[in-house]
Amino acid sequence: MLYTTLSNIFDKTFFCHSFSRRIGKGTHAGVNQLHKVMRKVSRNNTQACFALKMDIQRFFDSVDHAILKSLLRKRVQDHRALCIMDRVIDSFRSQPDSPRNIGLPLCNVTFAAFCQCVPAPVRRFRETHIASKILPAVL
Repeated sequence: MLYTTLSNIFDKTFFCHSFSRRIGKGTHAGVNQLHKVMRKVSRNNTQACFALKMDIQRFFDSVDHAILKSLLRKRVQDHRALCIMDRVIDSFRSQPDSPRNIGLPLCNVTFAAFCQCVPAPVRRFRETHIASKILPAVL
């Protein structure tokens, strides 16, 4: 229920080249899109082409519960869904001795969907300030 609710609300805000844990996308679609973009940028393998894979180190361990909840509340209006999300988010802490509630487990698809919501401003910065200057033909 939560995954579907989050997908319906947030999917349109995700970076178009983000394929992880999205309905109708996935690893195979991502690889196919990568090959398509590489063929286009390299002009059918006649020019050099480079790819940049970025990852935020220990991202799941560093997600602040209060910030995540505030981001969710900006878009989710259903009070019952928010209560369930709060319980799910608060069910895990990567640093139990810390006074701050931070961290989400890696293995849960619902938590991964929550995390798709957090770095949207980072993706928008990447799109507008980095990718648009490096790969204008692709975007």
